[in-house]
Amino acid sequence: GINSYAGTTTIANGTLQIGADGAGSTSGSLGTGQVVNNATLRFNRADDITVTNSLIGSGSLVLTGAGTVTLTGTKSYTGATQINGGTLVLGGSTPYNGAGALTVNGGNLTLAVGATFASVTQSNSTVSLGSQTLNLFSGNYTLNGGSITGTGTIDFNNSSLAVNINSASASIASGVTITSTLGFNSAVNLILPIVGYRSRRFLAADGPIHRSDGGWHGREKQCAKQTAFL
Repeated sequence: GINSYAGTTTIANGTLQIGADGAGSTSGSLGTGQVVNNATLRFNRADDITVTNSLIGSGSLVLTGAGTVTLTGTKSYTGATQINGGTLVLGGSTPYNGAGALTVNGGNLTLAVGATFASVTQSNSTVSLGSQTLNLFSGNYTLNGGSITGTGTIDFNNSSLAVNINSASASIASGVTITSTLGFNSAVNLILPIVGYRSRRFLAADGPIHRSDGGWHGREKQCAKQTAFL
């Protein structure tokens, strides 16, 4: 139901779910105070809601409903973020500086502020960067399907990391920049399971772009202006 208390919400164990089981509901909310999540906070709403609470703690955030959940408060929880349905919008005035992995599998992510994750695994979904920066500090960006849109930046803090494209249906918008603050030695790795598939993907990267069979490769000054036939 609707909660209006102003105190702190602490999730010490188990799962606190906002919204009913199944396909979700159009009711259920947190109070107005800070949320200390050291377990799992799950949103299963069928409609769109805005969460203004400050979210901290070591726990994970899970999205399963069909609605859009917009986070506008302070976002500094350090657990994993898992989007299995609906759309998560990271908004407000402060970036998300997390330490956990991001999994987008069937839902969507929209950045209205910058965000930091350990790694990203994306499948059958859309990650909309807008003009923001998505920073990864310890793991790869694994693209198993879906699209990365916008004119923003994927920035690796570790120059040994890469964007690994594992599906011929995956795409990266031509305006997306892939770079590294430490000097780019990373690659965009095209690991396509379908032999002979001819794909038109526009890529912008500061490092080498490789195809798994060695048939095509290049660098940013060339690849950002060309169509890659895979």
